[in-house]
Amino acid sequence: LLRETADVIRQEGGIPGIHCCGKADWPLVMKSNVSIVSFDAYDYVETISLYPSEFTDFMKAGGYLAWGIVPTTDSIGEEDARSLKIRFDREMENLAKFIPEDLLLSRILLTPSCGTGSRSIEETEKVFNALAELKKMITGTAA
Repeated sequence: LLRETADVIRQEGGIPGIHCCGKADWPLVMKSNVSIVSFDAYDYVETISLYPSEFTDFMKAGGYLAWGIVPTTDSIGEEDARSLKIRFDREMENLAKFIPEDLLLSRILLTPSCGTGSRSIEETEKVFNALAELKKMITGTAA
């Protein structure tokens, strides 16, 4: 069903993607023919290392990973762009043991983890400001 849905989206000119909030059946997701896999990298990035060949094949075939690295839980109160950059670097170093780092960095999108709609306006602004600043820190470019 996921593959059929992704195929129809693509046929209609869209870009199919899927979001997984927690632990997922990653082999199933990787075979769903989506172009973007969005996931909560703040709390669940380590699950990717369990399936290195599936993720490597997905990205080599043109897929993108949308890292939900900025939390949308109460944890946002404890984080800023610097602390998130430290977390990102640590997780990238860990994943690079299983998946080529240059591939990971070339096929990444940065996003909030999931559900900014449940946060206050101030917290939501903090999420997106931290995301923009983190992008600058990682890429060396303007947001």
